[in-house]
Amino acid sequence: MKKQIKNVDILDLQEKDRWRRTDVTFEDGKILSLEKNFPCDEVYDGKGLTLSPGFIDVHMHEENRNDIDVQDYDIAECMLKMGVTTAMGGNCGSEKTEISQFFQGIDQYGSPINYCLAAGYNSIRKRIGIADTQKPTAVEMEKIHKELKRIIDEGAFGITFGIEYNPNISTEEILEALKPFYGRTDIFAAAHFRYDGNRGVESIEEMAYIARMSQIPFEISHLSSCCAFGNMKQGLQAIEDSLNEGVDILVDAYPYDAFSTQIGTSVFEGDFLSRWDVPLSNIVLTEAPYEGVPLTEEILKDARENYPTMLAIAHVMKLDEVKHSLTKPYVMVASDGLYSHHKGHPRGAGTFPRVLGDFVREGTLTLSQAIYKCTTLPAKRLGLEKEIGTIAPGYRADMVLFDPKTIQDQATFEDGQKPPVGIHQVWVNGELAIEDNQVVSNRLGKSIRRK
Repeated sequence: MKKQIKNVDILDLQEKDRWRRTDVTFEDGKILSLEKNFPCDEVYDGKGLTLSPGFIDVHMHEENRNDIDVQDYDIAECMLKMGVTTAMGGNCGSEKTEISQFFQGIDQYGSPINYCLAAGYNSIRKRIGIADTQKPTAVEMEKIHKELKRIIDEGAFGITFGIEYNPNISTEEILEALKPFYGRTDIFAAAHFRYDGNRGVESIEEMAYIARMSQIPFEISHLSSCCAFGNMKQGLQAIEDSLNEGVDILVDAYPYDAFSTQIGTSVFEGDFLSRWDVPLSNIVLTEAPYEGVPLTEEILKDARENYPTMLAIAHVMKLDEVKHSLTKPYVMVASDGLYSHHKGHPRGAGTFPRVLGDFVREGTLTLSQAIYKCTTLPAKRLGLEKEIGTIAPGYRADMVLFDPKTIQDQATFEDGQKPPVGIHQVWVNGELAIEDNQVVSNRLGKSIRRK
């Protein structure tokens, strides 16, 4: 059946700021035509609103899957409600579920969104039985190589490292782990930095060195939580120096001045406050018995000992530096979304509407720039730029119909999963998934494997 969304504004991302008012016709999950009044069977009125490619989130944290028949999607449904139609999990070195099991569940039961995955190095290391404090032996590194190759062959798009989460993973170990993949451009490597705050630039230089030596396309994860502490200018300069040398680097960032991670991680070890130059009370926990409670020394000790997986939100970054980073052409929008028991940072439900709302209307980005950073640029990093991220014939009919005057995030640090406003429709694989903020179907997503 040929479906058509009439009377919409679309951006020709291949010609930058060229907008056109037209109709978009699609069938069997693919866009057929951008011609007005193209013959079709079913018509939807676009009301002169903006029709964008579905947003692509290259950095989020997928759900745990102990059973492939999981009916209660958490973050994926939040993604769908904010217009994300494709997302990649397995970031920061962490696989929440082994790739074949995760894809099997999606293939059998569907998902709110389309999913890509990466191989999480830290998780692989643990599966093999290497303690965090140990360096892999030659035999163990052979096992790591075998496991990485298997996961890449099963369709993973890249290899991610969570360096800060295990500071004992050296630069040399990362390069040794990547050695079988040196020079490959059909995959990418990504890393959660080693240091943030006053050592953020040092981390950028380490990741640029890994990219330079391995000759593998590289993604610097959530730059905002690495360098938005008064040193963003220097961090960006370090990235641009590498780009000028021909190193393939892209960056993702989320539009908030607070980060979130588990309270039991190494992030909160040692004199972490000195790196951020904020009081302990700027860090707030998100779940019972400490939901909404700022940290004290006593609560920090109890939470790390007894509730180590509880998410904390650290209000420590400078928003003007976050905004400045997003103006750079090599920085794409990504949420780093993560929830636990439906609690957590609002970025998992508000990132893309926040950028297309506040950041566009205040002039940080043009609408064209924002859409590009939410769609085409991440599609290029995934190597899917000929399939998604653009509204054109032959591309997947993943689309978001929104009002640029009213689109706005609504999720807060108190209610981190509140859906946005201003999104009128979300289409996944050519089928209507969201209409006027209501879920029509949350099982239209598919697994996407690297080809």
